[in-house]
Amino acid sequence: MQAGPFSAAIDTSSVIAGFVVADAAGTVRVAMQSGCTGRDSAGLLAELLAHLQGAGLGLPDIGRWTVGMGPGSFTGIRIAGALVKGICNGTGAVYRGLPSSLAMATMAAPASGDRVHVLHDGRRGDALVSAWHFDEVLQPAAPAAAVPAVDLDADAADLFVCLETDPVATLLPPPVAARTRVLPHIDAACLVAPAGQPWPADGPDSDRGLEPIYVRPPVFVPPRSPQIPDGLQKLLDGAG
Repeated sequence: MQAGPFSAAIDTSSVIAGFVVADAAGTVRVAMQSGCTGRDSAGLLAELLAHLQGAGLGLPDIGRWTVGMGPGSFTGIRIAGALVKGICNGTGAVYRGLPSSLAMATMAAPASGDRVHVLHDGRRGDALVSAWHFDEVLQPAAPAAAVPAVDLDADAADLFVCLETDPVATLLPPPVAARTRVLPHIDAACLVAPAGQPWPADGPDSDRGLEPIYVRPPVFVPPRSPQIPDGLQKLLDGAG
């Protein structure tokens, strides 16, 4: 099947989902923000299709898909990944995953040489820090890491970025907050064709490209032994 000439990007890593379609010249033809994300994603596909139809487009018109991989909501990221893989299986389009933090760093409009730290809530008082460096293009400066929010160093970056809906925004030390650009949502347009992020040219897509960004390794918690109330135990033992 011949892939279409348009490129799309979708990000569902936060509480506001973003979807964008651009033509070959980079002109945005569809731009959508939606509350259908995470556990409330049931209407996402219908909303997406409605916006495409409104622009005179359909899923076969899209030949390339980029999915935001977080950090963020694992549920939202996995839903978008599964949706895009299913679409590409039917249309023959190709797909890839890119960090959602790349879009946020781009939206901060860094100057040449700037260090940009993108912040997400890491729970338990931690901030998830995705470090980027801008030198003509944005490139990762270090693997994403969990840091106690109170220990964030204002001198570690020239710019900090977070979402206004992210709880981390309330945890920032004043010197860090003063350097933080707070964004209303993630603009998926920043993931369609970001500079310095060429499409893979060596073979077919793999599921590894749509693996959510894990800052902490998964932790296995052994199940607790069942606790039987004393009264029930006596009944089971035949003691009254």
